[in-house]
Amino acid sequence: MLFYVVCLQENTDKQPRSLSIMDALNNAVVACKSDEAKLPKNSNEPNFFDIKTSVLECGFRPSDASPDAGCGASNTVTVSSTSTEPTFINAEPVLIKTGRWLEGIAYDGKNIWTADSGQRTVAEINFNTHEVARTYKVGRLPIELVVGRNGEVFSLIATDKKIIRHNRYGNMATLTTFTECVDGMVGDNANDSLWILASKSCGSSNSSLIKVNARSGAQTQSVDLGEWSTSLVEFDTDVWVSNARRAEITIVNKNTLRAKVMLVPGSELWKLVANSNYIFGAGRRNRGSDEGLVVKINPFTFIVENEIILPEMIVQIAIGEHYVYAIGKSGEIWILEKDSLNIARTVTVKLPNAKNGKYEPSDALFFEDILVVASRMFYGSNGQLLTNSSGNEDDNGGILLFTNIAPIDVAPNVSLRKAVGLKKITNPNGGSSAVRWIHNPQDPRANRRYDMVANAYWGICERDDLNPNSPRYNNESAFWDCADAGQIDGGGTLAPLISGGGSNVLTIVTRAFGEATE
Repeated sequence: MLFYVVCLQENTDKQPRSLSIMDALNNAVVACKSDEAKLPKNSNEPNFFDIKTSVLECGFRPSDASPDAGCGASNTVTVSSTSTEPTFINAEPVLIKTGRWLEGIAYDGKNIWTADSGQRTVAEINFNTHEVARTYKVGRLPIELVVGRNGEVFSLIATDKKIIRHNRYGNMATLTTFTECVDGMVGDNANDSLWILASKSCGSSNSSLIKVNARSGAQTQSVDLGEWSTSLVEFDTDVWVSNARRAEITIVNKNTLRAKVMLVPGSELWKLVANSNYIFGAGRRNRGSDEGLVVKINPFTFIVENEIILPEMIVQIAIGEHYVYAIGKSGEIWILEKDSLNIARTVTVKLPNAKNGKYEPSDALFFEDILVVASRMFYGSNGQLLTNSSGNEDDNGGILLFTNIAPIDVAPNVSLRKAVGLKKITNPNGGSSAVRWIHNPQDPRANRRYDMVANAYWGICERDDLNPNSPRYNNESAFWDCADAGQIDGGGTLAPLISGGGSNVLTIVTRAFGEATE
């Protein structure tokens, strides 16, 4: 029945507003009839006209119905970010202490990786147990971490000017070294490459972009980016680089390395992040300003669609399914509605076991419905470093895990996702996943090496399967197509896809409800 409701609602929403409710509903009924044949036949299932009658009486949602209409409205409350949810909250996160001067973090689907620059190490921390699984001595000043498409993790070592590749067996090796100073790194898994922000003078006077082959370590350098480039993110065919001093973003084509400039007047952007539709920039309003700034950029039109001024400089930013998380230099968190950038909630952080303590945000990620913020160090209310049990200053960093800090937000298809049964499948590479499929799941494809699917890739496939906004949502065939691309053979290279040949291109799913076009 939920399928009928969702189908009718979506098709009704597509009808011209000039139509009457009855005409729009009749059109939606016609549009949904062809989809009805795809569903399992069951005599207990209501037909379109049963649902139509129910919708006219009760509406699409319980909140549309009168309490005495017999529709269950009195028993169900839908809460949105504009409801009576509190605007300001205090949150005490789970704290995982790490090594000295924590800089960057990454998540491979099972472990959180940390770059502890003050002790020259990179560590794997089990996300479930919070225990350190491995520690690597990597060299002077590790600052950035990127998860590759085969499950490897790449660490950028700033002072030693190199990239180290860590495989999933605990081995590491230098991928490449640089003559320039290196300041940032982003992964481009679709093209099996890494992009490095560098500086020939080892200062802010000039910047450049270096493309690194993630297999061979071969380098290709772009044109000069100008002074003080601060952050980079890849999107589609381009790499976007923020330039704080010039209130602009440089956009470099991945193939031609040609650059163009987009002006963002009145901005000083220090951090860029992206999802599948937009680029988000964070920093402050003007050079030297005390006011923070977040902008939302359409990467297809190169237009700033929305922006918001916040009370302090924003130093870290992360994107969830429905919200943008802007983290100020004091550690306060503003939860912004993803489309409008309106403030949905302001979060003041209370550190565990530290009265009025402060933290220094150094990186942020959002995954598994959890906001993860890295803190370089922790401070007391007087601004001094905290002391350890021996009475000495403690310059260790840590990871802050925030859960349930966003307002309640019910996605359009969340009721459908909850209605279908859970089927436990085991990741052959470790761990288990609860994957929801509308049709009964079949056994994995017997001739494929699912024991060789990297954890990171498995996690991506699972999250897409559970995400109502993903084209692979709740789709068994699409899930296994995704996992196919994550398989590796004994030599560490991608195995051919099920669609044949050696192309490492994911099958595009064009039909929902368990049917894929390959």
